[in-house]
Amino acid sequence: MATIAALLTVHNRKEKTLQCLRCLYKQLPIEGYKLDVYLTDDGCSDGTPEAIREEFPEVTIINGDGSFFWNRGMYAAWTKAEQTADYDYYLWLNDDTFLFVDAVSRLLSCSNNHDVLVFPTSYETFGLVLLEAMQVGLMCIGTKEGAIPNIISNKETGLLIEKKDSFDLAAKMEYCINNRDKVKIMGQKGKEKFFKLYTKEIFEQNITNILKDCIKND
Repeated sequence: MATIAALLTVHNRKEKTLQCLRCLYKQLPIEGYKLDVYLTDDGCSDGTPEAIREEFPEVTIINGDGSFFWNRGMYAAWTKAEQTADYDYYLWLNDDTFLFVDAVSRLLSCSNNHDVLVFPTSYETFGLVLLEAMQVGLMCIGTKEGAIPNIISNKETGLLIEKKDSFDLAAKMEYCINNRDKVKIMGQKGKEKFFKLYTKEIFEQNITNILKDCIKND
């Protein structure tokens, strides 16, 4: 059975958070999948965590002090989930998200039935969506923009295209249609590259090394 970790961060939005969780749990059961919820309570004073424990006792609540905000709160939820189990999927939700009853099933179907992520952006610094795709073995097509040529190893883990060149994009997509075996191989190599260079632990170590170098050279 595949596993999903849903991640949320909350600060004093009790009713919206409860409504979000109700919508999320209406998705269940999803055949072949198990879903767990990790929620960061970033210093709520309006009774949000108490209400969640009463209505959804299965939710794992991580305590913050009000200084996390959304970014660090989501990081805390992600870290707790990662320490708990080796999840196949992570679902990031804002606490005011309204999910239709089949939303998660449709997301899973879309993820499982596709082989390629097409990312023809014209302006991009890094492109986290490419890493998310590589993590699950999707081959990527991306533009020669920002850090994308560093993320995608052209013709090895994916394909690069020229910016605003619809003919180049069409040719690369046609190549993928006609060479599905090569697409799968590039997707697997992209997944290997992700776990070699882009995991959270590697990112943290790289940041630590940069800060140490800055301190040493100051």
